[in-house]
Amino acid sequence: MNQLIQETLEQKKRLIYKLCDEVKVRELRLFGSALSDRFDPKTSDLDFVADFHQPDAPGIADRFMALATGLEAIFERHADLITRPAIKNPVFRRIIEESSIPLYAA
Repeated sequence: MNQLIQETLEQKKRLIYKLCDEVKVRELRLFGSALSDRFDPKTSDLDFVADFHQPDAPGIADRFMALATGLEAIFERHADLITRPAIKNPVFRRIIEESSIPLYAA
């Protein structure tokens, strides 16, 4: 993992947990370039995959958007967010499962 990302995650842990609690996230994981030497602190975004509690309940779109904008505010950079059920490609799903790291679990 990129050293800058590792330090940032440690510093922002409390904010991440608070946000995830507020929007009822079951699990949040980080994947992509942030976990490799391809990460560029000036231009790279952050890639997240989330599972929500009660994903079929009214308001899920609002919770998704609140999580996405909240992560961007916490990390002060663009965040790409996808939900685990939205990942239909089995190869992409396997890559995420094998290479992601957990940030939050309820």
